[in-house]
Amino acid sequence: MAAIERGVPSRPSEEGRRYVAFVNMSGGSSDDPVLAIAHRDLDGARVLDLILNQGPAPPFDPRQALKRFSRALAAYWCASVTGDAYGGETFREDFRREGFSYRVAEPTTRELYEGLEPILNAGELRLLDAPKLEQELLELVWRGGKITHAGGEHDDWATAAAGVVSLLGRHMRPEAGVPWWPRGAHHVGRPAAPEPTRGAGHMEAIRQGRVGGQAGRVRERYRDGRA
Repeated sequence: MAAIERGVPSRPSEEGRRYVAFVNMSGGSSDDPVLAIAHRDLDGARVLDLILNQGPAPPFDPRQALKRFSRALAAYWCASVTGDAYGGETFREDFRREGFSYRVAEPTTRELYEGLEPILNAGELRLLDAPKLEQELLELVWRGGKITHAGGEHDDWATAAAGVVSLLGRHMRPEAGVPWWPRGAHHVGRPAAPEPTRGAGHMEAIRQGRVGGQAGRVRERYRDGRA
């Protein structure tokens, strides 16, 4: 896929940049919960900065995944996360306890994919080198008049990526913290030049909870010292 920047599994957070986050939670039996974090460059490009799952293979404790996601949210200065209504108030309240507000997404998964398609096909999106994400995007099919995953396949990573891209509509300026997301509004940005990256080391620090510098102080503020 041309949108994927090979050899770039994650992009480090940058102080002063505004990030948005989308999470696709699961119950821990078979599907991956996936968190995606992205930003919009000054020239309008949508840029995926981080995408990760729970770590261990299913089955797993979804609340442990949530704690892992909380470390990543703090590292990218995200005070809130958007996701679907899965789990009712359970995961929403869990995120609140970790210090993050939870917004329920209005668009359906079908609408998210329909919004992603023109941006992806136009080459106006910069994705990460994440094999599961690439596989799931390539396996999406048109069926019954909508874009969905093939029978027996998963789309957890694809849904998280499409969700976070949808948060970066044209009504969100890069320096504005909270996007305005009208139902069904999906807009196309412009391509940007690649940014430098520190590679896999930053990703590994988030996985292990080793977040230093300003990001570390934000993590402590949100998590109140709870690793």
